[in-house]
Amino acid sequence: MPTDTEEKTTRFTGSKIPNLIRAKGNEPSNFHTWKIQMQAVFMEQELWDVVYGKEKANIPTLVKTKTIKADVDGVLRDVKQIGNEVEYEKALVDNAGWTKKDRKAWRILTECLDADSITLVEHSGTTAIAWARLYNYFSTASSRESGTIFKQISTYECEEDMDVDEWLTDMRKLYSRYKSHGGNNMPDSLFAENLLLLLPNSWTHWCGTYEQTTKGKTLNSEIVISDIRTEWARLCRRRPSALASIFTARAAAERKRKSDASFANSARPTSVCKSGHLTAK
Repeated sequence: MPTDTEEKTTRFTGSKIPNLIRAKGNEPSNFHTWKIQMQAVFMEQELWDVVYGKEKANIPTLVKTKTIKADVDGVLRDVKQIGNEVEYEKALVDNAGWTKKDRKAWRILTECLDADSITLVEHSGTTAIAWARLYNYFSTASSRESGTIFKQISTYECEEDMDVDEWLTDMRKLYSRYKSHGGNNMPDSLFAENLLLLLPNSWTHWCGTYEQTTKGKTLNSEIVISDIRTEWARLCRRRPSALASIFTARAAAERKRKSDASFANSARPTSVCKSGHLTAK
């Protein structure tokens, strides 16, 4: 069921845009995809030049006429300081078209912000200023996050006892998060190369053969993932125990963990209670 904000946005822009959200815990911000969707809406509404700051208004800062105390020939007198009200009012009339566009763009923008994000732009004088503030804030945050994910992708090795299918799924999720943060230092071809490099040592021969067959070609991660999964399925059919050994190793590790915990508990100091039973101190 759509929220009130989603319904208003749909009626006003003709498009349904999810709210911009800040990163919270393990949930990343959706800024990278959000700004692309918002730009499409603003361009459709012929407002992008206003939002981006290309189309600007020429409205001076209002200075009101007021009376001040001033020293005139050694005497403190009331002096009228002339403001620019007339010039300001004329500028408002001359820029009425721009003002209307800016207010419409502001309405669209604020309807697509969550409660946390809207505080970043509440004192912005124009939509262009608000957009710049959002861009600067979220681009910096996204850059830090994408750098962290880049490192995770580059170091997440597939161990010999891991399920290769599960590992590939994890890697795809990481890369998707990386791209959603605007990461551009790892193109798809480099991600595909990482997949081959991070496979277990037992895959060395297969990887070498694969690299020879794809030499001179630009790797595509989806094709590489599909080929790795095909080989993994073949290995599992050829050695039915291969997949079972993974779960056997996990079960053995779990038994060892429980055994170690049991030993640790049994090694705790004990005393005899009044009923004659041993109790842990």
